[in-house]
Amino acid sequence: MVALADSKPSGDSCRYWCIRNTSKRQRYCCDKGQFPEVRPTKNRGRCPIDRPCPDDRPYGSTPKLCPHDGHCSYNEKCCYDSCLEHHACKLASG
Repeated sequence: MVALADSKPSGDSCRYWCIRNTSKRQRYCCDKGQFPEVRPTKNRGRCPIDRPCPDDRPYGSTPKLCPHDGHCSYNEKCCYDSCLEHHACKLASG
């Protein structure tokens, strides 16, 4: 399970820190102000299993990047995408 993005204390250019889904659980800056200001929320469900990277994605099928669930539709979660190396909105499971 991926934790909701953490707010970072003022003075840092990063607004939200996310956790990569790796064995080391590394934190990375998932929003340096490139996303509109939206209240962090936690949508229902869980992140789907991170799938292997496709050789090529059909045009327009790249997931929407996000720093937290508040940037996704109500039926989506902001989950780490190992292909994009960033969190993206994905259809929630469960």
